[in-house]
Amino acid sequence: MNPLRLIVTVLWGFFGLRRGQEHMRDLQAVRPVPLILTGVVLAAGLVLLLVSLAHWAVSQA
Repeated sequence: MNPLRLIVTVLWGFFGLRRGQEHMRDLQAVRPVPLILTGVVLAAGLVLLLVSLAHWAVSQA
């Protein structure tokens, strides 16, 4: 599975919205370790983005 497809799969998982056929296709094509690592990296990036945004908003006040 290519990295972009893996990222898209994880992002859809974050939102919890996925159609049945596409979900089943992703489950058949993905390996657990890259999926977990991608999820952790994207979650950490989201947290860093939110912390940075909060820091910027507080500094502007």
